[in-house]
Amino acid sequence: MATDGILPALLALDLEPLWERREGGLRPAPEPETPKLWRWREIEALVDDVIASVPMDQVERRVLTLKNPDPRYQLTTTIRNINCGIQILMPGETAPPHRHSPNAIRVALEGEGGETTVNGVAYEMRRGDVILTPAWTSHAHDHRGDGRVIWIDFLDVPMYRNLYLIYFEPGVEPGVEDGAAGGGVGAHHAGALPVGRFPWADISERLKGDCASQTYDYVDPVIGDAALATLDCRALRLAANAVLPMGRSSAGGICLVLDGSGESEIGATTLAWSRNDLFTLPHGLDV
Repeated sequence: MATDGILPALLALDLEPLWERREGGLRPAPEPETPKLWRWREIEALVDDVIASVPMDQVERRVLTLKNPDPRYQLTTTIRNINCGIQILMPGETAPPHRHSPNAIRVALEGEGGETTVNGVAYEMRRGDVILTPAWTSHAHDHRGDGRVIWIDFLDVPMYRNLYLIYFEPGVEPGVEDGAAGGGVGAHHAGALPVGRFPWADISERLKGDCASQTYDYVDPVIGDAALATLDCRALRLAANAVLPMGRSSAGGICLVLDGSGESEIGATTLAWSRNDLFTLPHGLDV
């Protein structure tokens, strides 16, 4: 096909013949990341030094982001569409209010006395509890107990970043209900949330029973679907010596181990994990 003669005229009008395109994009299969494991025993050895080195009056959030070493990522990300961070507060410390377009799921890991306030409603944070921060809801954190409080943040920041929909507003007190900024982002969740906290004490009871492995899906009781549209959350209890069948998904995930130890075969990689470890499940791999 001879198109050289017309090509300059097309390009002058900012038109590009698709048949002339040479760069990649369409592939017969995904090019997944290599699974990555963060061991809690290695992280915990540095936590007290981080607390001593980073006073809360000098930063907005004391967060350690799990950075994927895959060289394809120019910006910090944990997995293709999810960022994960470890957030720490000491007694009397607060993380000031703000809001942003990405959604967040928080899972309490350690300590008592921590609270997350979302749109004016305070939710306590006990180990294993899941606290939701839907898009554009104002939220803040504080610690009224003893010792350190640590939780894990999961945010769909990379997805919003790729869509050029990242918005952020600092200093919005957690009682705001305007929902108008950012074109109404999060207006569905203005005011009190249908559900803001899933207590682990309740979820763990649901996972008890016979010796078979069980799952629990975190569902918004109002809409009867995933609590957050872009961030799914599921608890899995593996029975002793259980081996789950392999499967593949187009959704990537991050696993937090609340208790126990075991192994996961992810593609050609085998990861041995234990209590409080975190690891990725890249999409497109047999798991």
